[in-house]
Amino acid sequence: MKFDKSKAESHIRSMFTQPTLEFTVGDWCKLSKTCSVTKKIYEIEIDYLCLCIYNEGNELIQDCFPTLDAGERDFIKFGCTPEEWDMMI
Repeated sequence: MKFDKSKAESHIRSMFTQPTLEFTVGDWCKLSKTCSVTKKIYEIEIDYLCLCIYNEGNELIQDCFPTLDAGERDFIKFGCTPEEWDMMI
């Protein structure tokens, strides 16, 4: 299945604005942003098809991304790094 980069970026922007999307090998993509706490780049690599399924809104994030931990799923869902979450708590 071929993915349209502009469509993928639109999916990401609909979820949150700061992280960037970059396609890697095959159907994988990388979400990244500079953490406001550590000033380091935080990034995760995910299956784009799973991201599309999640964005449809019919599946729970833990079902779409069962191998990711809670912090990585929160990054997809809210755009906050684990360190940013720790600062808010």
